[in-house]
Amino acid sequence: MKHADEPQGTRHIRDLWRSYRRNKTGVVGLCLMAFFCILAITAPLMTTHDPLKSTNLAGPRAAPMWLTLFSPYQKASRNISPIADPSFSSRASFGQWKTSAASSLGTVAYDTDYGNPEEGRPGSLVFKFIKPTDVVHGMIVEQARLSFVSAYDAPERFTLDFLFRAEKQGEIDARFIAFLENPARTEYTIWEIPLEDTGGEWKKPAQRIDSWSPQLRIGLTQDVLGSAERTVFSTPGTYSLVLQVAVNDSNSKKGGNLNVWVDSAEFRTYGSVFGYLGTDQFGADLFSQLIYGARLSLLVGVLASALSVTLGTLLGMIAGYLGGTIDEILMRFNDMLIVLPGLPLLLALIAVLGPSIWNLVILIGLLGFMPVARVIRSQVLSCRERTFIEAARAAGATPYRVIFKHLMPNVISLAFAQLALNVPGAIASEASLSWLGLGDPNVPTWGRMLYLAHYYGVLKEWWWIVFPGICIALISIAFIFVGHAMDEVFNPRLRNSSRQT
Repeated sequence: MKHADEPQGTRHIRDLWRSYRRNKTGVVGLCLMAFFCILAITAPLMTTHDPLKSTNLAGPRAAPMWLTLFSPYQKASRNISPIADPSFSSRASFGQWKTSAASSLGTVAYDTDYGNPEEGRPGSLVFKFIKPTDVVHGMIVEQARLSFVSAYDAPERFTLDFLFRAEKQGEIDARFIAFLENPARTEYTIWEIPLEDTGGEWKKPAQRIDSWSPQLRIGLTQDVLGSAERTVFSTPGTYSLVLQVAVNDSNSKKGGNLNVWVDSAEFRTYGSVFGYLGTDQFGADLFSQLIYGARLSLLVGVLASALSVTLGTLLGMIAGYLGGTIDEILMRFNDMLIVLPGLPLLLALIAVLGPSIWNLVILIGLLGFMPVARVIRSQVLSCRERTFIEAARAAGATPYRVIFKHLMPNVISLAFAQLALNVPGAIASEASLSWLGLGDPNVPTWGRMLYLAHYYGVLKEWWWIVFPGICIALISIAFIFVGHAMDEVFNPRLRNSSRQT
């Protein structure tokens, strides 16, 4: 129901919406566009992982978690982080570790005097030894054991990180050892050093304890190309991570005290399945890249299309209204650019200017205005002979006023339709350049995902290719549907012909 006092602009917008929603494909396109816009806006809420910086979230080329519903992936390894509180922030976290029985010579305890100063934690794990002289006790061993279950195949990788601090008084021969114990009680030493006083400083292992390191591979498999992961995690079952300090009391003349603190201890296995879309070659989340890719694709598509439509509209209006020599010069320039091969020209310019996302936007926009200029010029040619234009000229209106005051409102609807129709081409151009390796490497786009999949020779990981390809197709279809619907709404001839059919 229309109200008598309703503003004319509001009534006009309502009438346009009623005409638009009669176009079913236009409504579908609008829904798809809204979906991708929501996806782009809520990207930080939908995923906590940075699409580029959050690497090593799982093994490289990990499969999506939903593939575990199918038999080939049911036993695929998952990520395991068995240490619930790596920084020992409470005494309860110490209870996760099973320690050896305390004796008069050594003990393992929870210490609140020293924590990791980098994280401001109040506690740590401490090994304490008192070695008297004149007595020989042999080997004194204290250890802390953390057990966990690995119910799947061997992981793609495992790492151990921690900080330690040692205070030694007197002459004590001690070693710090970390090893993994499998269900068959076989021990695999993954790190071992002689203990010296650290001078009150917290230190990390000189070389990271990583199953991908050549030293650890050789130590466990006697082969630099061997699989340390399959050697240790050879069967499902209960495994144990053991931190051990061993004191060799073989000389009765040597004695003293030794305290060893451990903090920020984190053990992790990297699985072969992860998240909704798995990981890329660097262990980064592909789902995060897909979600954030919607932002960049919409940004490139809309801005580049807006730039090309703005330039094309201005050029078409000036050429169409002024006519004569100016029209001839502008249109010949337009024709000269329109016959140039677009993609090779983009490749050459990007190679010179550099693969920046803003360079892509500007170049795609500058090289896409020519068809718009042709369409707008033809519309202006049909409008400039109408009565209201003649009246404006007779009233003394300048060409500037006629173009922007009288012609602009008559071509703006057509320009909006061209804007929607040009977005898919801009998105496809960015994806093509990124797929060829000339996209911005510092931003996540769907084209970049396809490029990395091609670069690393992805064959089995079909989800790495299919989903960004589907997104590019859907968002292009969305803008095409919207553009055609807008063209039909703003063009009465098309609207009437569609009703007749």
